[in-house]
Amino acid sequence: MYDLAPPSARYDDECAALRTLSHQEDAKYISADRSADRSKRLTASAHRARRDRYNAFVNTLAQEFKEQAESRVFTLKRLAREKYHWFAHGRLIYELRTFVSYCWTQSSIDLLY
Repeated sequence: MYDLAPPSARYDDECAALRTLSHQEDAKYISADRSADRSKRLTASAHRARRDRYNAFVNTLAQEFKEQAESRVFTLKRLAREKYHWFAHGRLIYELRTFVSYCWTQSSIDLLY
């Protein structure tokens, strides 16, 4: 389904949330790195690692969205190129019309089942 419509809003939301977490970890890293307390300075590397991991996730999501957008363009071109071959035979259209007319002629009780 995502080949037809990639969820750009969802990607934007996730990237924004990850960037917020990254900024929070960056602030913690800076405060821990500049701290006079030795035990706090030792936590700076953990904050830096978390910040880098969040940034890597953002980059991965951006790359994934780009690939999905490229796949969408390819899929739309393929659909446009091949759609005439699917309905080239009049038999399929006739069967589809027959099926639709059959569905319309059924009573409402039959349609419930």
